[in-house]
Amino acid sequence: MKKNSRRSVAPICLAAIAALLMACGKESGSSSQQNTSAQEEVESTGPSYRAQMRPLNNTITENAIGVALWSQKGSDYIVQLNMTNTPSNLEHFQALHEGSACPDEAADKNSDGIIDGEELKLAAGKILFPLDSNLSSKNTDDFAQSRANDFGNYVYWSKVGSRALEQLYPRFHPAGKVVVVYGVDSQYALPGSISGADSNKHRYIPISCGVIRATNAQKVY
Repeated sequence: MKKNSRRSVAPICLAAIAALLMACGKESGSSSQQNTSAQEEVESTGPSYRAQMRPLNNTITENAIGVALWSQKGSDYIVQLNMTNTPSNLEHFQALHEGSACPDEAADKNSDGIIDGEELKLAAGKILFPLDSNLSSKNTDDFAQSRANDFGNYVYWSKVGSRALEQLYPRFHPAGKVVVVYGVDSQYALPGSISGADSNKHRYIPISCGVIRATNAQKVY
């Protein structure tokens, strides 16, 4: 009986050892997959840029402040604006300018107390493209995401393929470019010296400006 017992125990031990080896292999494989996923996530997050948005024309509107974030994740650019103290319940035009600086008080060349769109360009440069609902097109689309709520706050978010953007703007790089947010309440009486068509003058009064600078990489969702 003892001899038969030993023979029956041997296969059981071998089976247990095999099961243990398989379990270790699965844990090792799972750990390897997790490490690979983590590495891919880190590698997919590219350069990150930031612009601190500061008030413009705060004599006719509140101190519109915020932050603009520009990041690269894989083959996509991700753009985000978080704004506060903008004129409430208003859809704000916003754009990326090709210049390298925001205007100061000296930009008010006609001394009417307001820096208009034409005076802005002396420092911020011409509009490169609007920050609207479709960054892969040169046409201006809607600005529904940049509509301020009752408290003057809004968050804008958009994504565009890097290839699509670089086809429109070869050798594009966000660092040093200027982000500008526009728009004041139409009830405000603007002086006749403001440039632009009468029907659009309020829409294109700059209220906040920031220069994009490189920053530490951030995780983008």
